[in-house]
Amino acid sequence: MKKHGKLYHHLSNNMGIEKERIFVCDGSPYNCSVFLVGINPAFSGYRGSFWQFWDNRKGFNLSAWIESFKLIRKEEGKPELTRTRSMIERLRSELRNYQISLLDLNVYLKPTPRANALSRIDKNTNVFWYLVGEIKPRLIYLHGIQPRKIVEKKVEFKIDKNKFYKDPSDSYMIYATNHLSYQVSSQGVAEIAKKIAQKLL
Repeated sequence: MKKHGKLYHHLSNNMGIEKERIFVCDGSPYNCSVFLVGINPAFSGYRGSFWQFWDNRKGFNLSAWIESFKLIRKEEGKPELTRTRSMIERLRSELRNYQISLLDLNVYLKPTPRANALSRIDKNTNVFWYLVGEIKPRLIYLHGIQPRKIVEKKVEFKIDKNKFYKDPSDSYMIYATNHLSYQVSSQGVAEIAKKIAQKLL
C-alpha cells in the first residue's frame, strides 16, 4: 500500500523515529477509525527498532509485538501484560465485535515508568498531531487527565469525561474517561466500546 510507504518514509526518514513506539494497531493504521490516546508509554514492548513490526504492504504486526511484549516482561519476572495493556487489548477486542479498528498511541513517545519522569525536551507532540492529520480518525478517545489537558489546549474548550465532542474543525469526535489502568472495569470497557460504536455506526 502506497500510504504505508509514505507513512514509513515520513516517520522514519523525515522525523527520524526509529526506536520509539509510535503506535500499536492490527494491520493498517489507515483502517483505524478510533485513536486511543495516553500520555506516554511505560514500556515499548520490544528491543531494537519499532520498524521490525512494520510491513509496507500490511502495516503493523500486532501479534508479533504482543509476543515480544510478553516475552520481555516474563524475562523480567513480571506478569506478561500490564493492567493498562490488558485493558487496551480488551477494548480492541470489544470494538472488533462492531467492526471498528483501534489504534493506540501516546501524546509523547519516550517510555518512562511515570509521566512525571519526562523532561521538557521529551514533551514533543509533533508525531501525535501528524498521525491525527495523516490517518484522520473519526474519534479520539483520551484516557487519563494529562492527554485530555493537552488536547484541550489544541481545541480550546474543556473536555469533560464520558461526553462526546466535535473538534472545532469538525474533523473528529473527542471522548474522554479515566485512565484504563484504574477506575475502569472490564465491564466498563465493554460499555465504552458500545457507546463508541453507537456514535460511529
